[in-house]
Amino acid sequence: MEAPPPPPAPASAAIAAPMLDDEPKFVDAYLHGPLDSIYNVEYQRLEELCRGQPEACWAQNLDSTAVPLARYWRGAGDDEPAGWLSARLRTQGRWPYAALVAQGDDAAAVTLIEDVGDWGYGMTVPIRQVQGDRFQPWFLAEMGVWLSLDGGRGFSVLEGPFGLTGRLWYFQHLEAAGAVGESSIVPAGVYMVLGVENGQVRFRAEIPQDMPCGEDVDSVPTVEVEILEVPVEALLDEAGRPRVDVAYGKGC
Repeated sequence: MEAPPPPPAPASAAIAAPMLDDEPKFVDAYLHGPLDSIYNVEYQRLEELCRGQPEACWAQNLDSTAVPLARYWRGAGDDEPAGWLSARLRTQGRWPYAALVAQGDDAAAVTLIEDVGDWGYGMTVPIRQVQGDRFQPWFLAEMGVWLSLDGGRGFSVLEGPFGLTGRLWYFQHLEAAGAVGESSIVPAGVYMVLGVENGQVRFRAEIPQDMPCGEDVDSVPTVEVEILEVPVEALLDEAGRPRVDVAYGKGC
């Protein structure tokens, strides 16, 4: 297999956030293919090797070789890829987990996300910008490189780009305006975004009908909740990264 080139060095200057229409954008991605196979094989190998041994045996003997998932590019219009988005396993107790890395041809790897989960490796990825069939996740913004919406052999974009509207999100605490224009502090929690217009995000607290999880929706009592508004900027950090996370990413 062709060895991937090293990733570019992270930029030292602060990243300026480009405008993405009126609201942050995301894609739902899935890590699969060779990572699935290696995870299963490695788990079985360690289970046999470390049977009856302390947990440290797993970390000491884990094969953490990076697994290439998809190529990345230094520019949205570049034809030649510049490196690999990869994953490598790490342990937490007796369970292997996957970390997302940018892989270089000298076997060095820059860790991008320490833990992408242990069930299906599904990710809701915040996007900094989109051009054609290329997109730049925020976790690659410091490196200034791009991925393809077509994905790769181990990284697939299942849905997107999409915005905040019509989904449940976990918000950090913020100050919002109510229906009568009075400001109030909104505690951290799960909220349904109803729409984004003219730079304002309309949302409300989650209600049982949003995610009944096996219950008959018609039997769930209706709950009246206040509709609130905040500027889009209230949901972004200083660099423009979303300060929200998808709620219930793995379902009920």
